[in-house]
Amino acid sequence: TIPNGSIASQSPGPRTTPGEYLALPQHSRIALSKIATEYGKGNSNKQKVYSLASHLNSNYAYSLSPNTPKYGQDPVLWFLQERKEGHCELFASALVLLARSLNIPARYVSGYSVSTRNPFTDYYVGRNCDAHAWCEVWFENEGWVDIDPTPPDWRGSQTTPSVLFMRNLADGIRYWLSDLVNQTKEELSATFDETNKAIIVLGLVSALAIFFFWQRRGWLAGSFTTMLRPQME
Repeated sequence: TIPNGSIASQSPGPRTTPGEYLALPQHSRIALSKIATEYGKGNSNKQKVYSLASHLNSNYAYSLSPNTPKYGQDPVLWFLQERKEGHCELFASALVLLARSLNIPARYVSGYSVSTRNPFTDYYVGRNCDAHAWCEVWFENEGWVDIDPTPPDWRGSQTTPSVLFMRNLADGIRYWLSDLVNQTKEELSATFDETNKAIIVLGLVSALAIFFFWQRRGWLAGSFTTMLRPQME
């Protein structure tokens, strides 16, 4: 089970140092700094970064099929200065570079942002359409903090209520069938184990019975021969 609205990712661990996440492309450093200074309002680093995230969130549109920049054109600057429309990778990349231009450590993170609970199974569901990109920004005394600059309608653009219902129903059926198969396997395995034990015990008892039978028969045959031998002589 994944908590509602949570983000599951493969982000770098806490051993990494914030200073490793300040690098910027040399060709776009001045342009990024200008944009960050203009829209990153506030007295603290945290206020500046959230101001930048709010600017992206409010003034840029989400799209899964934005146009592509010209050959050789920086995609992040193209997104910030011209197109102003893009997918989560562009939003996350833009905020990371804008924060770094203000000398604030930031890093790009990708994973899954899960918010859908399946009413048929009572589990949260993570699908391919939940794949997402966002930022982690370093704030003094707080460490790495998740910040998502992508407009929230990125979820709504992926599916409709009817499609979501059918997906949940299909997931529920697969879950029930998988659970049934697993239970059946366990029951069959337990039955098979018990049967094997019974066969082994029966085999051992039978082997011992045959052994003692032949031993007894050999002893009787030997006694009978001993008894007859004096008469035959």
